[in-house]
Amino acid sequence: MITSRPQEYQDALQASSLENTAVIELRPVRPAAAAAYLLHDQAGLSRQLWERVGAYLKQHPDSVAAKALDNPLNLSLARVTYVNQDPTELTDPQKFPTVEAIREYLVDRALITAYPDKQQWMQATWWLAFIAWHMGESRELRWWDIPTWVPSWQLRLTRGLAVGIAVGFGLGLGLGPGYGFEGNAIVLGSGVGIFAGLIAAIVMGVPGLGGTRE
Repeated sequence: MITSRPQEYQDALQASSLENTAVIELRPVRPAAAAAYLLHDQAGLSRQLWERVGAYLKQHPDSVAAKALDNPLNLSLARVTYVNQDPTELTDPQKFPTVEAIREYLVDRALITAYPDKQQWMQATWWLAFIAWHMGESRELRWWDIPTWVPSWQLRLTRGLAVGIAVGFGLGLGLGPGYGFEGNAIVLGSGVGIFAGLIAAIVMGVPGLGGTRE
């Protein structure tokens, strides 16, 4: 069994004995290993630039850049961020005076690289901010807590709207031809679907009607 929850592991040890277990603690990535990772599969001008970064990390192991690039996450973000840019700026203490400055820059640039479309970038940033706000100061993202972030009445409202629109749209399309609305069956179906969806959403979502009071 592999666990990344130190507190739970300690609790289990206190509650009972765990046989045949080993504790593995990740250590910071050394500058030489970081340099080797950054150079992997690089070629041409890109390799030359990363060689400069790697040499700097090995020559200045206590620098801000070396401390920022001492973990797999930041190293992978650096490779993604500087696919078409000059990575040697990471070694500039004037531009990046702290480890946090490098980390924030890498995260921001990685999002821009992953979502070149501004609308998609804004949506991704919004959702990441939403997750960060609910996590607060915790460093653990427990997936089973995510449903509690949204009030249950909103979930019922959404489900009711979705079900109502689907059913109403189908009824509208089915009844349209029978009542002489062959040409406007889609319009009729849409109207009936939205109306039915709103009614179902209200019944399922409003406390005291279809749902329980929070």
